[in-house]
Amino acid sequence: SLAWTNEFITAEKIDCDFGVVGRFHAAHNPKQFATLARSVTRQPRGLEVETLVVPRDQQRTELGTDAYHGGVIYLGHASLDPARYHQGLLARVLAAGATVVPRCPVTALDRNRGGFSVVTPQGTTRAREVVIATNGYTGKLTPWLRRRVIPIGSYMIATEPLPEELVRRLIPNNRILSDTRKVVFYYRASPDQRRILFGGRVSNNETDPEISGPRLHAEMVKIFPELATTRISHSWCGFIAYTFDELAHIGRNDGLHYAMGYCGSGVGMAGYLGMRLGQQVLGLDAGRTALDDLRFQTRPLYTGNPWFLAPSVHYYRWKDRHGGGLRRGGGRRGRGWGRTGVGGATPSQEGMSSPPLSPGRRETSPSSPALPQRPPPFGYDCSLSREHPVQTIEIKLTGEYVELCQLLKLAGIASSGGQGKHIVAAGEVRVDGKPESRKTAKIRAGQRVECRGVTIAVAAP
Repeated sequence: SLAWTNEFITAEKIDCDFGVVGRFHAAHNPKQFATLARSVTRQPRGLEVETLVVPRDQQRTELGTDAYHGGVIYLGHASLDPARYHQGLLARVLAAGATVVPRCPVTALDRNRGGFSVVTPQGTTRAREVVIATNGYTGKLTPWLRRRVIPIGSYMIATEPLPEELVRRLIPNNRILSDTRKVVFYYRASPDQRRILFGGRVSNNETDPEISGPRLHAEMVKIFPELATTRISHSWCGFIAYTFDELAHIGRNDGLHYAMGYCGSGVGMAGYLGMRLGQQVLGLDAGRTALDDLRFQTRPLYTGNPWFLAPSVHYYRWKDRHGGGLRRGGGRRGRGWGRTGVGGATPSQEGMSSPPLSPGRRETSPSSPALPQRPPPFGYDCSLSREHPVQTIEIKLTGEYVELCQLLKLAGIASSGGQGKHIVAAGEVRVDGKPESRKTAKIRAGQRVECRGVTIAVAAP
């Protein structure tokens, strides 16, 4: 996937700050450094990658901190700006004549003799072939797939602009960074090398960017004490999808094609497997992959809600504190692609399926790290400033009214009722031109709701 993505971006001339910058994978204790150093001498035949071992006394040539105990550089790992990459993909899809309908969730998939009827709030489409590419957002529409992927939140922050010399001192070779903890942190400099983008998991259960932001800042300061007084300008999150065998999966079930479960490596793997899946839909032999026909595992009692995630995270945090760590250094899958390498996951397909938006911001007190006013949870784009696109969609009622949070979910603005409540509470919604803060406000036919650049026209049944 790494080679294909490089070739694709080059061939299509997509301007997304792509670069093979390498990844420094840092050991969080001496035991893990010894494990890392051994692992690069025992790489599987045919899957070798180019590496450099960096002992702790040379660590500052790669990372401006003494918080780690050396590490390994994976020289072939790459980084890009996911928002600009997505914009480039979208532009080429539209130029090829495809129709893209945003903010239009599928509410039902019905089998018929010619294929499928795809039902949405804006109408029904008939299709001979259907591809499911929902990854960390796989829901009740496809219960068989939902039982086989584990949605896990990935949380990110961006600092305010920093002096260039400070960024160069902290990340001197513009690498992407990660570490050997089970509950891993991943970070990099922004493409213009003026900010630090820092990500990880800072709670056992899923949380809100307003909560995760300060916690991530505190973890970042443990690595880079110089950033203690640096403010946060953006905080966002999105879901990746893990699988029970830690492998991506591609195939067909009950007539539906699917590719998902990238385990944090989605920016590279989603594009590559999407290309292969397209070839498979067309019946081309070129679409075959080494992942075809793998058994897509699930577990008893699992229906898509990862009830086991919180105790698992708690256990791995304890293990990290007491000397445990990752079994692998990341050479097999190249974890730098999925999270560190691209600046973190965004709400759909980890930076590849959500249009780039320019986050709003407000001035905050310099005395402590603070968050902007409810920034949209989309991938941070440091070099382009874009306004929110204005789009109008129509939602037809099935009854007398619909509650506001449910309407945001139907329109595709919120992925869940909980996210809808956060959006309303943050003051991002206007109804008929007036701010609306009631999460269960009854929206009736003829009213118009504005949120995040989208106008929802509510129509009678």
